[in-house]
Amino acid sequence: MKKLLSILVVSIVAFVAQANPKGYIMVAIHSPGELPAPAYDINGVRFSLIYGDCQNLNGYDFGFAGRIRERMNGAQTTFAFNIVDSDFNGFELSWVNYVGGDVDGVQWGFYNYATSVAGTQEGIINIAGRIRGFQGGRFAFNWADEFDGLQIGIWDGASAGFGMQFGLVNTAGYMAGVQIGLFNWANNLDGLQIGLSNVVADQACPWLPFVNVGW
Repeated sequence: MKKLLSILVVSIVAFVAQANPKGYIMVAIHSPGELPAPAYDINGVRFSLIYGDCQNLNGYDFGFAGRIRERMNGAQTTFAFNIVDSDFNGFELSWVNYVGGDVDGVQWGFYNYATSVAGTQEGIINIAGRIRGFQGGRFAFNWADEFDGLQIGIWDGASAGFGMQFGLVNTAGYMAGVQIGLFNWANNLDGLQIGLSNVVADQACPWLPFVNVGW
């Protein structure tokens, strides 16, 4: 069995070395055990048995866990986590998706984070500096410094919101749009609240049941 495993590893290494003069394929056991080295840009496929690490990746990234030190364009489907230090364009699927820059596309996992999102964050915990699109999930807790679009979850929170919050609890510093839930709170509202308890803190009558209107 050990001999067979050794032959398999040697065969993979030989194949990658031969097929990979321009970084089309990366095979990673655990960084820095990649072929080619982590400093490479990959324009093709990376497979990470445990953990892979490279500079830029254009293509498909799959395996157990991985990190991109700069930009990623394509799809990441790993089991444990995806980390992109800079910008990401495409689709991410994992338990944890973390992008240090901007996302143009979809993050789908238990925990999703990005500085900015143009697209979708769907999971249990979704956090973004700014999101233009959808943030939510069936049992989601959502936060955005600023959102323009739709938040759906158990708890939706934003410093500033433009669009709709639909959840058990909805909170916003400033909200231009609609809040629908059991409890709705906004410091300043240009729009409508529908729920059991509705609060617009800066109005003369800050609390109303069922329906509250801010202007």
